Amino acid sequence: MARNHKIDAQVVLARAQKCGPTLYVSRGEAAALLDLLCNTSSEDSYQFRKALATQMDRASGTRTRRARIPPLQRRADGSVRIGELARWATIRFKLSLDELPRDPPRIVSLSARASVAVFTDSAQCSVYPGDVKQCHQIIQALEGENERLRAELESYEPRRIQDLVSRFSK
Repeated sequence: MARNHKIDAQVVLARAQKCGPTLYVSRGEAAALLDLLCNTSSEDSYQFRKALATQMDRASGTRTRRARIPPLQRRADGSVRIGELARWATIRFKLSLDELPRDPPRIVSLSARASVAVFTDSAQCSVYPGDVKQCHQIIQALEGENERLRAELESYEPRRIQDLVSRFSK
């Protein structure tokens, strides 16, 4: 395609629907596609495409500070996957964009996660349990240790008082 050639968004949309969410499109094609799906007027189309391309550049750049534009993953050549573009545009414009093919949803099971170890710059390591069963085991162990320490404290109190009394009575 020539450098300043107008991109036909209908052709890009048909190709995206045929190939699915793994298709990569260029920055200009992505902007044209979103321009078509967001239903902008024809006289504002050029400016809207420019603004979209700029937002995609900012979204895919390094994130030095928080922005209102959600992050967008692109390849080094600037192309973006249709599934990623659909996710980004849905968050950015709060539109359904049902015409774009989507990635299948990912299911993450929280109960399958392992324990997490946290290391700091001191010589200390804290391990946080990964599921409820481990949490309950740790709580029961700590309750048992707490009862043992309470009983030990109660056994020390009378002796300590007697020692103090005998020390001061001499």
